[in-house]
Amino acid sequence: MSHELRCVKSQASQNGVISGAHANAPTIVSSGGAVQTPSWLIQRRAPRKALNGGHCVKTILLWSIAALSLFGIVSDASAAIVGITSLSGNDSIDWSQLGPAFTGVSSPQGVSSVGGLAATVSSGSLERLDEGNGWSGNFTGGTPLLWATGAATTSEITLNFAHPVLAVGAQIQFQEFGVFTAQVLGGDGVDLGTFTEGGLSTSNGDGSAIFIGLSSNIGDITQIQFSLTNNGAFAIGTVELQTLGSGVPEPSTWAMMLVGFAGLGFAGFRKTRARSVPALSA
Repeated sequence: MSHELRCVKSQASQNGVISGAHANAPTIVSSGGAVQTPSWLIQRRAPRKALNGGHCVKTILLWSIAALSLFGIVSDASAAIVGITSLSGNDSIDWSQLGPAFTGVSSPQGVSSVGGLAATVSSGSLERLDEGNGWSGNFTGGTPLLWATGAATTSEITLNFAHPVLAVGAQIQFQEFGVFTAQVLGGDGVDLGTFTEGGLSTSNGDGSAIFIGLSSNIGDITQIQFSLTNNGAFAIGTVELQTLGSGVPEPSTWAMMLVGFAGLGFAGFRKTRARSVPALSA
């Protein structure tokens, strides 16, 4: 087939894209009108680059480390535990699960909250009583109680929770009538803080027993210990709890999630690197 040369400005051809210095170069036009571009002018489109796996995983790792560091800094800076004298919680531990009044309680003893939170209770000597049945104090009549009898060297009641809680507390009364000072100690493997509160022990049976507890703004309470400053025998009523709830991850869960995201990114990077991409021929 014969060809004739014409000076034609063309930006593109069926075979590729002309760019740069050859953008206005001549093309060969056949007598049939078909446009052909000399192969020496053709500059093929570069294939779209695959996602840079190395950069991606590095970014995920850096963000994960930064988030974990920031979480630790914020947690340490803003963590606060305070004493409380009342609590309208979302869960509770009822001592009637340990048996009827006058039941001796072994230590440690497993218990569970109404919402299913597992815990263990321990003391030197424990017994189940009820207000009005074995205990004549100022709890509300019929309240199931747990009595630290004082038969051991020290009198305290310690609760350890399977998962951290935001707040915990209970009504408390000295077994002798008169004034007393109650105290609670909170922990999460280390001591978080102590709170004391004065009370008056009577036989009124009117629910006027003082309430004492602790509250944490980051939900890290895994242990609480009830006692009296005079080391006397006492009883506590229903334990009120404010739990984190099933929809709110614990602090350790957040950390695990971030590490998991980093691991997924690294796995994706290794998979991308393992693929063989054929080179595009000119």
